[in-house]
Amino acid sequence: MGQAAQKEATPPSKGRLPRDVKPTAYTLALEVVPERETFSGTVEIEIALERPRDTIWLHGRGLKVREASVAPAGKKPFAAVWEQVAEDGMARLQLPRVIGPGRATIRIAYQAAFDPQQGGLYRVREGGEAYAFTQFEQIYARRTLPCFDEPSFKAPFTVTLTVPAGQRAIANQPEIERTAQPGGLERVRFSRTPPLPTYLLALAVGPLDVVEAPAIPPGPPGPGGKGVRSRAVPLRGVTTRGKGPRLAYALAHTPELLQALEAYFGTEYPYDKLDLIAIPDFPIGAMENAGAITFLEELLLLDERTAPANQKRQFTGITTHELAHQWFGDLVTMAWWDDIWLNESFATWMATRIADRVHPEVEEGAARLWASHLAMNIDSLVAARRVRQPIESYHDIENALDEITYEKGGRVLTMFEHWLGEDAFQRGVRQYLASHRQGNATAEDFLAALSEAAGRDVAATMQTFLSQTGVPLVTAELVCDPASSKDAASSAKGARLLLRQSRYLPVGSTAERDRLWQVPVCARYESGGQVREACTLLAGPKGEGSLALEGGCPRWVFPNSNAAGYYRWSLPARDLERLRQAGYERLSVLERMSLADNLRAAFMSGALTTAETLMAMAPLARDEHPRVASIPIGFLDFLHDRLVETPLREAVATYGRELYRPLYKQLGWGEPVPKAETTPAAERARLLRREVISFLRGTVHDPEVQREAARRGRSYLGYGGDGAIHAEAVDANLVDPALEAAAAEGDRALYDAMLERLFRSDDALLRGRLLQAAGAVTDPALAERSRALTLEPRLFQRERMIAIDAQLAMPETQGPAWEWLKSHLQAVIPLLPETYVTLLPLSASSFCDAAHAEEAQAVFGPGIDRLPGGPRNLAEALERIRLCTALRATQGESARRFFTARRPR
Repeated sequence: MGQAAQKEATPPSKGRLPRDVKPTAYTLALEVVPERETFSGTVEIEIALERPRDTIWLHGRGLKVREASVAPAGKKPFAAVWEQVAEDGMARLQLPRVIGPGRATIRIAYQAAFDPQQGGLYRVREGGEAYAFTQFEQIYARRTLPCFDEPSFKAPFTVTLTVPAGQRAIANQPEIERTAQPGGLERVRFSRTPPLPTYLLALAVGPLDVVEAPAIPPGPPGPGGKGVRSRAVPLRGVTTRGKGPRLAYALAHTPELLQALEAYFGTEYPYDKLDLIAIPDFPIGAMENAGAITFLEELLLLDERTAPANQKRQFTGITTHELAHQWFGDLVTMAWWDDIWLNESFATWMATRIADRVHPEVEEGAARLWASHLAMNIDSLVAARRVRQPIESYHDIENALDEITYEKGGRVLTMFEHWLGEDAFQRGVRQYLASHRQGNATAEDFLAALSEAAGRDVAATMQTFLSQTGVPLVTAELVCDPASSKDAASSAKGARLLLRQSRYLPVGSTAERDRLWQVPVCARYESGGQVREACTLLAGPKGEGSLALEGGCPRWVFPNSNAAGYYRWSLPARDLERLRQAGYERLSVLERMSLADNLRAAFMSGALTTAETLMAMAPLARDEHPRVASIPIGFLDFLHDRLVETPLREAVATYGRELYRPLYKQLGWGEPVPKAETTPAAERARLLRREVISFLRGTVHDPEVQREAARRGRSYLGYGGDGAIHAEAVDANLVDPALEAAAAEGDRALYDAMLERLFRSDDALLRGRLLQAAGAVTDPALAERSRALTLEPRLFQRERMIAIDAQLAMPETQGPAWEWLKSHLQAVIPLLPETYVTLLPLSASSFCDAAHAEEAQAVFGPGIDRLPGGPRNLAEALERIRLCTALRATQGESARRFFTARRPR
């Protein structure tokens, strides 16, 4: 203790705290009155020091520290000096003398403002009342309390909240005591949590509705016939005042999802209770806080009778995702942000497996495959990040939660489960959780568990997908005639699929092409009257290999069985035609989606012309499954809105109307409210109807569809009548195109009625629909009003970009919307959640000319380092514009030839 104090002037590198000081427990006491501008409190942090120190580095951003002290174990406390030394919240606690090694307790009293951009503890106003909620991931806990704000520093929390008398307070653990305090306040104490990283701490305060649901009973059956869980789990729904009854659907359907997860993991839900918290203004979709999961409210508040199918599907998929995190992420936490994929990729994969098992009608697997195809588009960019991206700065942490982490990572796990087998994969998962329970782990730990369970090295193979960017392109050629092949072992009774990999790249890409992966390739084929499967690992040093196919020369072959693999594929023209003619009806929905997406990808790479692509895609428009039939719609949207010049847009529209009007005539408008429980086929028809009507009304402007949609939209709004919502006027799945059609007619009185309804509604789904409809107007005066909604104080922060984003996506309004955003950018930024601000550069990415790339650089470039995660998003936006420009130069002539022949004379 007699050593001289020496101030450490330089903060730790790359924003990461030293490992030689660790928190072992937190005691947090906050006074949270949502009507005030600030909150205050004290935190005591018990720490373990591995060496002598006179400086303790930790985190705290924007905190007004009133008092700081440190008490070495068994000794009196002494004052310390607090100083925030970096904008990202790195802080120094300077001690007057050296302490350690050993244990000590830090005590800090402080005050802070509620965060204006929803990072940390923030306020929401609704119905004239104020509420406080938290969002701490990724590194926002430091805005609410001094802490060690990194995932590897897991420690238990004891939380006490002082709140207005009569208001509810929620935290991760159950409430154990409530006592009256002076000044009309109450103190609420919660039981101690298991070890948690700071980003999983959750708080909510206000005049909340708290709905007690029946506890989730013990079970389900586990290994050895014993129940996985011997105790009941209390289940509650939490929402703002008056909305409690709308939680019924979510509370009724959550237990089955949780029990299915327990059965897979073979271990019980790890926390003492489960709260589902619906928040009207929330910066992300949902957050997996341990025992207190927060959601954007339209994900939880739904009416089973009138909810559109997509709302129910999102509830199932996202709730299962967040519940899966209670094991992967919460019980076992990644050691550092470079392994955030261990949370998100796994929860994405797990949600697909569980949702498809419990509610197959939701078809979560199809939704995730759709999303993984979008991730492949991003992964084909130079600007793409790796699944396991090194963290060099705060920007890298902000960028870590993107489609690559969620969807690429999830599809890679799907591919490896398919290759290793479900049983081996499950054993590896269970072993990983058991080995690191209540602790931290790394990718190496997870891959080691999989390798041990599978009895072969998984790590080296999977690392080729985790540690480098890009999408493999697997070229497969069927060989049955030895005379035409160098492979003398091939014969009519022993066919082979010759494989070669390269890197898939779109036209105009400057990305590195010389890149190889170790690709688990599984093919399905029909031979000898049977549909079979064969798998291999394409891992040769030159990216070449072959796959033996049993049963004679196949009638057809599909080189990505059940679309499980994270790769694009191609077949020679003859093999592709055999697949389409003889095999299409035998393909699964996921395989048909893969076929359609690979046609689109071939066009984007220049391998197919416009005519070749559209002729191959046209039959897919008649597929009975909406996920397949809508892929040509997306391709035509791209051609119409971005690739062709204005004179040819009507020709694209004519082609689109000719392709999809027969399906529209067949499907009609359906029943607004089904009279009985719908079948999976009927539900698919409803979703397909939505895709077709939205396309015909929106992109290709079919006048008949526009008129009927607008009529139904006006009826839904009660326009010209009682002004009440009439759900019976239109199928719940068609409300969006109906409202957009009504708004697009340019009736100013209707527009005023829509906004009036918007501002007085507390229905999040309806509010979003009305804002989307406002964005669909093309009348110049109304479009200007819609753009101005971005600054409207009566909107929630997360609603502000809905209307202008819709305008940025439409060719008719794109230019004025871009000019408005440029001129109002500095006013818009402070009004958005910080997680939205990082995405602003992507608002330019729908342009397709070099001039707009230069403009985007000029608008966002000078201040891009001040936007969290902004540099990578700007690079992505600029690359997207330049690639589109290159594609227009390459494919423009083939598009002109194809559509000129169809242009009205």
